[in-house]
Amino acid sequence: MSSLPWVSTGSTVSALYTDQRAVARDHARARNACFMEATKAYRGGDGKLARDLSARGRWHAEQMELAHAQASQAIFQDRVQLEHRLLDLHGQHAREAAAIVEATVLDPTLKGSGSWHILTGTGHHTATTSTSTLLPKLPRAIRAKLDELGIQYREVQAGMLQIHL
Repeated sequence: MSSLPWVSTGSTVSALYTDQRAVARDHARARNACFMEATKAYRGGDGKLARDLSARGRWHAEQMELAHAQASQAIFQDRVQLEHRLLDLHGQHAREAAAIVEATVLDPTLKGSGSWHILTGTGHHTATTSTSTLLPKLPRAIRAKLDELGIQYREVQAGMLQIHL
């Protein structure tokens, strides 16, 4: 493990996340505004306006999903260290991170490549309203994905899993 490079977290990841997710955040706000206005229009008896606003809201929702996918890819490219066989999932949403892990684990060119480390983080930089003592969402999602794929792992330290491909 000592050969692994230092990986910045905290404010570095926060800035990258904020920058890369800005377009998706803007679409989310526009989606929410459209749906709120659609509800007002419907309650006010203007069905046509409500339908139009709802359609615009769905379009923003689609654009938001596309923007999140692009942001996820950009964050991954910025943080991954393939030469060190290190998947850094900081800045990823749980669903995105699980897809990255699955694609990596199932990549036939990586079979037999040895030990890999997956950084999930410990959730210290994740805003949450839960007081649960359970694992934060991202580490839980990655463990579940590895279990689903039948990949054995071990936690080498808090927020870091090791697998063998």
